[in-house]
Amino acid sequence: MQETGSKVFIMNEIFCIDETFDIHSTLSSYHLSIQAGFDAFSFTVLNTVSNKYILLKSIPLPDVSEEILFEHIEKKIKEDEYLSAPYKSVFVTFKTPKFTFVPEKYLIQNNIKPLIDKCFQIEDLDEIHVQNISAYKNAACVYILPNQFTNTILKYHKNSRFLFHLLPSFIDGIEISKNHTQDNYFFLNINTNRFEILFFKGGNLMLHNSFFYLSAQDILYYTLYAAKCLNLSTNEITMILSGNVEKNSSLYSVLSKYFLTIKFSALKKGFVYSYTFNKFSAHQFSNLINLFACES
Repeated sequence: MQETGSKVFIMNEIFCIDETFDIHSTLSSYHLSIQAGFDAFSFTVLNTVSNKYILLKSIPLPDVSEEILFEHIEKKIKEDEYLSAPYKSVFVTFKTPKFTFVPEKYLIQNNIKPLIDKCFQIEDLDEIHVQNISAYKNAACVYILPNQFTNTILKYHKNSRFLFHLLPSFIDGIEISKNHTQDNYFFLNINTNRFEILFFKGGNLMLHNSFFYLSAQDILYYTLYAAKCLNLSTNEITMILSGNVEKNSSLYSVLSKYFLTIKFSALKKGFVYSYTFNKFSAHQFSNLINLFACES
């Protein structure tokens, strides 16, 4: 990743593969996790026998229309021997800005679409997905996926499970805030031109939103505005960052002028990570790599 102009980051291609990877073992022993969005297509492979992550690849995507983008994604899957191979299990996320949390009592199937229509525009071919979270009984996440994307994935991986793209951050926020009930936690996930914010306190989600941005100053503005709406001093907030941000970035620099406690998300314990993963910062792909631990 590198900074340029008004964009906070431009994504570079990343490819890490351990020498133990065996293409002939994908169906019997390997799990595939995929994270797609409008900026990049990334995937990682876990050897479920050794509990070791042995491959990660991230490919920047062109700034084109959705139809052309999904055609481009299908071409990448078809041509990549690691992506097109069959796997024992497959988890898939798409970084959609269209998501919200709905209390369980309102989650009657026939009433979901009218409810979601009030939150954001739903296109004719959009799919409504519901993510129940065992660690959080108060509500479920309802999110939108483009039908062309899900069809493309299922064409190559019929055993795919589609999951909410911020599920690892959400579970971390619930667990951490349960253990530190007096503290306030802002989780920020940074994408190329959009970021999400989740606020947790006492084991509960108190606020969530997704914002478009052009510069680091935009992210600072929305974050400070969220704190103001919640009547919180920035000194009272612990910020946890994931995605496209580094400690030497302009974004980190401007945030650290206002927020005293800033941390980066971490990879789950209990797994082995290939030494080749040292090519990238763990928090950059924590929502992708930690996905298996959330739903296994």
